[in-house]
Amino acid sequence: MWVVLLWPLLALLDFGFTVLAMLLAPLIALFVHSDGYLPRCLWWFQTPDSRMDGCDGDANFCATHKAGWWTYVLWQWRNPAAGFSEWLGIGFDPLTLKLIKHDWVGGYLLLARDGTGLRAFEISHSPWNLRIGWKLGNLYRDPRERIPIVHRCNPFSGRNLALQQIKKQ
Repeated sequence: MWVVLLWPLLALLDFGFTVLAMLLAPLIALFVHSDGYLPRCLWWFQTPDSRMDGCDGDANFCATHKAGWWTYVLWQWRNPAAGFSEWLGIGFDPLTLKLIKHDWVGGYLLLARDGTGLRAFEISHSPWNLRIGWKLGNLYRDPRERIPIVHRCNPFSGRNLALQQIKKQ
């Protein structure tokens, strides 16, 4: 329960770091190694499950962007401070994990809890591409995964892959 109560503070921290990552993206891109990853000291700016060219995380992005400084900047703007969001995230006990999904037109509410008493939420609304809470939809992919904090509202983006993935469950 304490995690849910801390969410506003964590989201504020994450938002501040996200803004910093977006502003520093051109500079951060200069430090990407030849393997596509940032050095360990800059890991909070790294997307944990993908290289900075997006080729491990988004096949469409990879197919339309050649690895290089500008691609690294674009990837950072697309996924700002993903490592920091994961660091602020939470991990559940996969053996006692329970996911409860409530669908409504254009969105969903996903609740998670485990035997240790850890609880979290994710709210998503499609028309506004709104997503707040923790990326609990990732638990469908791997219940052992550390779940990053999320706060997003982008009405100009037609993408809402998380909603599509969860609707398939």
